[in-house]
Amino acid sequence: MSRTFKNMQVKVYLVYGVAAALGLCLAWFVFAGMQAVQKNATSLTQQHIPALMLARELVANLSEQERIHYEYYATTNNQMYVSQYVPLQQRLKVQLDTLVNLAGDTDMHHKMAEKLNNISHQSQLLNVNLSNEKIDWDLAREQLSQLSQLRRQLLPQLELLIAEVNIDVDRGYKQTLDQVTATSWSVTVFSGGLLLISLLMGRYAANYIRLSLNNERLAMFPQRNPNPVLSLSAQHDVLYQNPATEKLLRELGLTADPLQLFSIQLVSELAETRQSRPPVRFFQHQIHDRFLRYAVHWLNDVEAFDIHVQDLTQQMQAEARLAYLAYHHALTGMQNRLRFIEDVKSLVKSDLVFSVILIEYTQYSRLQSHYGIDGLTEIVKATSNALTYAISKWEQHHQLRAQIYQITDASFAVIITEANDSHLVTELCQSLQQSTGQSLQTEIGELHVSLQLGVTEYPRCSIKAEDILLHAKIAIDQGLNSVNFFDHQTGTKHHRHLMLNERLVHAIDNQELELYFQPQMAITDRSLAGAETLIRWKLDGQFVSPAEFIPLAEQSGYILQLGDWILATAVQKAAAMQLEVPVRIAVNISARQFMQPDFVKRVVHLLTTYQLKPELLELEITESMVMENEQAGLAVLTALKAEGICLAIDDFGTGYSSLSYLKSFPVDKLKIDQSFIRSMHQEPRDQAIVLSLCQLAHNFGMKVIAEGVEKPEQLMLLTHYGCDAIQGYWFSRPLPETEFLKFCLAAG
Repeated sequence: MSRTFKNMQVKVYLVYGVAAALGLCLAWFVFAGMQAVQKNATSLTQQHIPALMLARELVANLSEQERIHYEYYATTNNQMYVSQYVPLQQRLKVQLDTLVNLAGDTDMHHKMAEKLNNISHQSQLLNVNLSNEKIDWDLAREQLSQLSQLRRQLLPQLELLIAEVNIDVDRGYKQTLDQVTATSWSVTVFSGGLLLISLLMGRYAANYIRLSLNNERLAMFPQRNPNPVLSLSAQHDVLYQNPATEKLLRELGLTADPLQLFSIQLVSELAETRQSRPPVRFFQHQIHDRFLRYAVHWLNDVEAFDIHVQDLTQQMQAEARLAYLAYHHALTGMQNRLRFIEDVKSLVKSDLVFSVILIEYTQYSRLQSHYGIDGLTEIVKATSNALTYAISKWEQHHQLRAQIYQITDASFAVIITEANDSHLVTELCQSLQQSTGQSLQTEIGELHVSLQLGVTEYPRCSIKAEDILLHAKIAIDQGLNSVNFFDHQTGTKHHRHLMLNERLVHAIDNQELELYFQPQMAITDRSLAGAETLIRWKLDGQFVSPAEFIPLAEQSGYILQLGDWILATAVQKAAAMQLEVPVRIAVNISARQFMQPDFVKRVVHLLTTYQLKPELLELEITESMVMENEQAGLAVLTALKAEGICLAIDDFGTGYSSLSYLKSFPVDKLKIDQSFIRSMHQEPRDQAIVLSLCQLAHNFGMKVIAEGVEKPEQLMLLTHYGCDAIQGYWFSRPLPETEFLKFCLAAG
């Protein structure tokens, strides 16, 4: 081991030496490069660039000087000449001296100074000529020409100087850039070298640390191990035991002999381990309430056994707890849905007769919103106790067995075995209801709950184990009584509903839906007043009653798509008929359809698309649709009315009515529900209601139409009451489109 450390140390020193040498070389190279960069930068900033700028400024000033001469010639303004030319001439001399000092060319300075003096002298002569009262203009023009020629002679020398300075600037810039590039590359190369060195150093350091940690961990492992570790000789003598072994012996109240931690078959277990391949075996042993698991290793090279002991008590308890929770409800401790399913499958497999009672709260959501989560918890606990007590009394009385389960937080189930007697089951159901019919004592006070029970029996009503719970739920959903039994008729009805739900989704795409039209008659002249659209669904050659599939559509949410199809189709049909038979078509609107944010926009879009006059469309709504959200509903009605669409309140009088709201509704018609019309010729109370509704509507400026008129006696009374129109079999049954068109033409 020492040779390994020594080799690592030599390699580390060597790497450090190489890194230091490379660092010194790089420092010298960078220092020399920066000195050169500084020199070039100083030359550029203090000499070449100022000289270049000064030369260009000198050229510009010479041009300005020439401009002043020509302006002086044109204006003979001596004051202008003195104020502009003289300072400019002085500035040119100073600039020329500074430029020559920066460029360092004395010979060029003399030549340029001589020409600048000639320009100055010639300018003075021009000034003398233009200052006389009698100006010699020919001379002045000749003087201007000489001044221009002198300036042009001076420009080549300045341009030559500018070119030389430009060359010096470019050379200095390139040298600086080359030096910076070389320095950057050297730093990059050195950084890469340092990275490589760092990786090598990290590798050596990691190896060193790993070796050190391994040695320390191996040395301290038995001492710090929280589990007992022992070493036994081949003769089963204890060679070593760690502190954890002594601690466990004290906790168990055993003597100092660590062999007491193992089973009495330890000798045979050691022999078994020694003969196994690989020589490792695991054994488990219980002492008092503690569960111990120990692994035995036979070390052939040292002729000894290593034994590692692990206390599994907490793990075993946790597993037992998990096994309990897997089959019991965490809140009440009752057996849960999983246990219920397994028990049902076992009973079905054994072909034993039994009955199942499913128990649910009548209004669980209301209880939850009223009492909150904590209150609901107390209700469930109290209910489970009451149900358990009722079942116990029933078992004692009949010497039969019934097992209760908590299926969900809101539902329980009872399996009654050894009997399949509807009378006994009914008696138990009554006992269960009575147990919760009185007030329940909870930590939050006395509470009252009501339960719904659904019963199914095996094998008379339910055959498959997976259908037992479903059939009990179907029985509850009948809602006929507080206790409902599942039978084959109920199952058939449920399966039909499932089939209709599945087929209804595809009814539009499969073109199975059709609109019928029921004509409406004006009572005064018995003319055609309009028609109401009615949906018809023909499935596999048979009509399905709207009373059957409309509620299914509402429950599934498909009513929105269905209502949109009815509205669009009705508008399309009405538009096609308006040229030949301009009759108002009424469409029933569902609550979900009416409250869609874009409902008004969609109606207007349909009218525009099919070019239907708004007054030929009538939308029928129920008063409850508007009353659920009076402000929003009134806004929708107002928007529809503004478009010129006719509005009617359907089934008026069957729901909650408020005259204060009704008077604010911008509707045109009230439709009296047929439940008041059906027996009105025999029932005075119905006559009074119909008369009141007619008077009410007329007082509000609305028309009245009565539905379900089938007898002449009904028509006579409605005529007497001032009803405006009727709809029903007395006038016409609902007609398909072609027959309706014939009916309209005949009536017109």
